[in-house]
Amino acid sequence: MISVGFIRCVFIVTGIILFLLDISFYVKKKIYEDLALGWVVVSVIEILLGALPVWRGGILLVDVKVSFILTLCLSILALLLFFVSALTSVLKKKNQELAMQVSLLNQENEMILQRLDKLEKSYEEKDTVCH
Repeated sequence: MISVGFIRCVFIVTGIILFLLDISFYVKKKIYEDLALGWVVVSVIEILLGALPVWRGGILLVDVKVSFILTLCLSILALLLFFVSALTSVLKKKNQELAMQVSLLNQENEMILQRLDKLEKSYEEKDTVCH
């Protein structure tokens, strides 16, 4: 039988998992600082929701099974959203790196074009001197 205590444990465990994943991803530079801070806040709120005795009213007294399913779905959703935000951070970082590479390539291309113009002008000057 599912009890309110078990539902609270699910909240606490999910919050701890989110917190540990967040710290791990931040250390590995897979998530930006602002997102990491946001997920720390979410995980602490989830831990507090499980730890504080605020379960005396509301939907939990209606049906514990429905509340458990809702809690489980919300926990899974929170974990999925964390991974999506981490992937978004990685893609954003890669996008910045690609933008820098394109900028450097454009700069190099401009330098090559300038050299080519100088060579063409010097060739034209030599060609007109010979005739």
